[in-house]
Amino acid sequence: MFTTGSKLYFGAAVVAFAGAIVYGIGSGWEIAGVMMLFTMSLTVAFLGGVVVAFRDNTLPVAADATASADTFDASTHAAPPANSPWPILAAGTAALTAVGAALDKSLFYVGIALLVGVALEWIIQGWADRASDDPHYNNAVRGRLVHPLEFPILGALVVGFVIFTFSRLMLALDESAAIVAFVLIGSAVLVAAVLLGRPARMSRNVLGVTLATGIAVLLAVGIVGLVRGARTVTLETEKTSNAVGDKSNTAATIRFDGGSLNVAQIVLPKANPSGLLFRQGTPGKHRLVIESIAPEKQSDGSFTDKPATYQTDLIGQGKTAYLFVRLVRSGTFTFTIQDEAGAAAATGKVVVP
Repeated sequence: MFTTGSKLYFGAAVVAFAGAIVYGIGSGWEIAGVMMLFTMSLTVAFLGGVVVAFRDNTLPVAADATASADTFDASTHAAPPANSPWPILAAGTAALTAVGAALDKSLFYVGIALLVGVALEWIIQGWADRASDDPHYNNAVRGRLVHPLEFPILGALVVGFVIFTFSRLMLALDESAAIVAFVLIGSAVLVAAVLLGRPARMSRNVLGVTLATGIAVLLAVGIVGLVRGARTVTLETEKTSNAVGDKSNTAATIRFDGGSLNVAQIVLPKANPSGLLFRQGTPGKHRLVIESIAPEKQSDGSFTDKPATYQTDLIGQGKTAYLFVRLVRSGTFTFTIQDEAGAAAATGKVVVP
């Protein structure tokens, strides 16, 4: 009942099914992994059924035909299959899957998907090689079947693979090293493009070795980037839009040095825009905060007062910040120097005549 070729697929289906059961029990029936293994089992079982239906693509022998070593005619048999890249690609994707299982779950799932794709390509290549004894005709048969799907999918995979591995490397390196790596990798790609684009055709063996080397280098770069992880970026909150120089046009300057203020009271004009310069000379980070009131129009046309707060960003010792205010109510208000926790380190008054 089972043909020689179908035994491999049915055996793989049984192994995948058993793996799904074992994985489900061990992981508490984690849905993604179980569904992937069950899908793999169904896929290879279907392929085994196809091979059984076509009887390993073996032509039936006529009842009156005789076969013996003396009457063997090599011209009636298919030519030996051509060299195929799928075994080495299967080995590479298996290695990628193993690395993903150890480092990153998403990389593991990508490796599984690639393994399924390589297996299908290998199957189609084996079927096409046995279509006739003419290698050119076999290639044409295979091309008509898979090229409409193969080329766009392969292009997308190559672009995604390059982007992913290159991004892992750039994220793992610091700023200076990333610039150097970008220049070196770009130069290598340019040199390879020039060599491959020469008028003299490069032999298939040299081309295959070049592409395989490039894939191996990109894979190694991606693995190194995954192992090292993304670099830590430190944000400097002192470099804000409020940092200014000494020549700013200001109405008053407030200095907070050694925990004390240079002024206890400042006077600002009513309803006119005013600029305040806040110089921070105390250890730690502090900000200048002014509490005032402003009119708010109600639905009936009347106005009521509401709190209005102006504040700078937190700045460190030795930094300067600029604060733009417009106080529209006369009165005496409060300005406060606050620390990172929001506690008042010093207070003063703002008088609006």
